[in-house]
Amino acid sequence: MKPILFLLALFAAGVCTASAQTDTLAEKLLVNNKAVSTGHIGISVYDPATGDYLYNYNGEKNFVPASNTKLFTLYAGLKYLGARVVAAGLVNTDTALYILPTADPSFLLPEFAFQPLLDTLQRTKKAIYVVSDSWRDTPFGNGWMWNDYNGGYQPERSAFPVFGNLITINNYNTKNQNISPAYFKDSLQISSIKNSLDVVQRSEDQNLLFVNDGVSASETYSIPFLTRNGNTNLAVLEQELGKKVSAINTSFLPTSVQQIMGITTDTLFTLMMHRSDNFFAEQTLLMVSHALKGIMKSEVAITQLLSEDLKAIPQKPNWVDGSGLSRYNLCTPQSLVFVLNKMQQEFGLEKMKYLLPTGGEGTLENYYQKYAGRLFAKTGTLSNSTSLSGYVITKKNKLLIFSLMANNYAGKGTPVKQAFQTFISTLIENN
Repeated sequence: MKPILFLLALFAAGVCTASAQTDTLAEKLLVNNKAVSTGHIGISVYDPATGDYLYNYNGEKNFVPASNTKLFTLYAGLKYLGARVVAAGLVNTDTALYILPTADPSFLLPEFAFQPLLDTLQRTKKAIYVVSDSWRDTPFGNGWMWNDYNGGYQPERSAFPVFGNLITINNYNTKNQNISPAYFKDSLQISSIKNSLDVVQRSEDQNLLFVNDGVSASETYSIPFLTRNGNTNLAVLEQELGKKVSAINTSFLPTSVQQIMGITTDTLFTLMMHRSDNFFAEQTLLMVSHALKGIMKSEVAITQLLSEDLKAIPQKPNWVDGSGLSRYNLCTPQSLVFVLNKMQQEFGLEKMKYLLPTGGEGTLENYYQKYAGRLFAKTGTLSNSTSLSGYVITKKNKLLIFSLMANNYAGKGTPVKQAFQTFISTLIENN
């Protein structure tokens, strides 16, 4: 055999061996795993250096991705939002200051000391108006659980959020009691909450809070407030500023708009991915829509991404929200691998390693500690649905991109996550 043919044959044999090993491992550790096998599993492991899949099992089938949906949202944000969030547009006249909201989720959130829009509003002596005609969406996403309205993980979406559209209560029943925003201090009623597992519960249709007698002073409680009842967000802002803020529905404004630049998008996206922040994800998609078309509607951003930027995706997903809260979201492991590969090609692997949690961080805090610096991935969890998609750097320093998706299994998600961990660990060690 000629030397070149021998080398090619040897290389092909090596690829086949690696693929066969992965096949065996996947079947043993995932496909036939007791916790996983009561439902459905999809597995894709891709080698971007060769353009080949090491393993595909149901890789072209649709699954509910849960928070793996945020990978699509991350791509949209990286593609269209630039280095900094546009906190708002401002139009100055002789007598008034008009705010053109952009859906920035960071406004008045205590974790962000940098508040350039707030500084501007505090300094002005002019009348303040918020222009509301660019909002085209709904507070809840398509397919969200209506009875999760009380959960801190599901704040309402809005054009001009304040304090993350959350009421935060801590040190309750102590002299250091804190309720933020202060606007809601008079909304509390102490009572015995019947037929509820929530210690603090908001009325479904108004911003009235019921606090159980046994509320813990040491816990912090976060409850979404109702944004669709009148102008709650503006009332909160009025109290913070100590001055009148009015809503106005008009597009008849001078064309000279000053952009107020806010936090870095790296900051926003890192928090969005590390703690799987649903609110940041939803508002990111709205900001992308505003950047593209000047209106805030998630569907606008999704349509643009799927018809243009992601038109080569192997299987078109049913993508309905930014966060993955909706079970209407459907996508395949291969499609998630495609998006991950596209991001590392367009924005660089180092960028992706920075934005995604590694072992022992964020939503991976209790997993993969041994592989910190070798695994960078996004988790996804809903009842009976678990996903994990991302990058691994193997012991031989080979980059692999993977997506694991399990749906409709019986029981808890923890054994499924443990099965995922065993498979990924073996993948890193053996390649």
